[in-house]
Amino acid sequence: MKNTKTLYDRTGFEDAFQNMMSSPKFVEKSFYSFVIAKMQVTIDKSVPTAGVGFQNNNFHLVINPDFFNPLPLKQRIGILVHEADHILLKHVFRKGTRDHRLFNIACDIALNQYIGKDWLPEGGMFPDSFKDEKGKPWPSNLTAEAYYDLLKEEKDRQEDEKSEKEDQEKCDNPNGSGGDQEKEDSEGGEDSEDSEGEGQEPGNGFKPSNGNPNLTGSDEMTLDSHDMWDEMTEADEELAKEMMEKILEDAQEKSRG
Repeated sequence: MKNTKTLYDRTGFEDAFQNMMSSPKFVEKSFYSFVIAKMQVTIDKSVPTAGVGFQNNNFHLVINPDFFNPLPLKQRIGILVHEADHILLKHVFRKGTRDHRLFNIACDIALNQYIGKDWLPEGGMFPDSFKDEKGKPWPSNLTAEAYYDLLKEEKDRQEDEKSEKEDQEKCDNPNGSGGDQEKEDSEGGEDSEDSEGEGQEPGNGFKPSNGNPNLTGSDEMTLDSHDMWDEMTEADEELAKEMMEKILEDAQEKSRG
């Protein structure tokens, strides 16, 4: 019996790519079409949304059609710009020993602000997605590394706040989670199934007092998957950097004028 590969609908990608390349309406995005053209594009469901990486001596762009195809044209183009920018800004090389999840969020904050909220699906991270201790949005135009430092500080603050809240709850309820509370939960019926945090991993139900997104849980906060970044070797990185510089040079030449 032959092994057959599932062929997924490429029309959403092809439509966005062609409009980036040739439509006067999106001429300011034409540069990115030359970057995307140098990637090996795969349409399948191996990622939840989309993602880029470097494997087998080539840059790869993977797109989940269930996520991508239903989006408006402008947002599909925005996603392609987002993925190209991860390559052009060398995000795939810059993580070092930093926390994977926090650096992913930091990279998205750094580049999404230049794409614009109206070009991206709901849920993307921007500097104003977070507030400082005075309630002011985080500053714009910082590097991914600078946003990572802010995220690390915010996560540490949230973890301290969460720990203090849990300690206070233990003091308020010295008998633990049993007794009257357990009985109340068991009698809650359908309401208990809808309670906050039901079915979530520990920490996901915590709500920071400053209203910022919860960094103590495991909720996804990026529009795309960055898992392929961790699969690169040092040899891959050197080759990828050389290829990226050539891609950038070619894209600038072809889009000139």
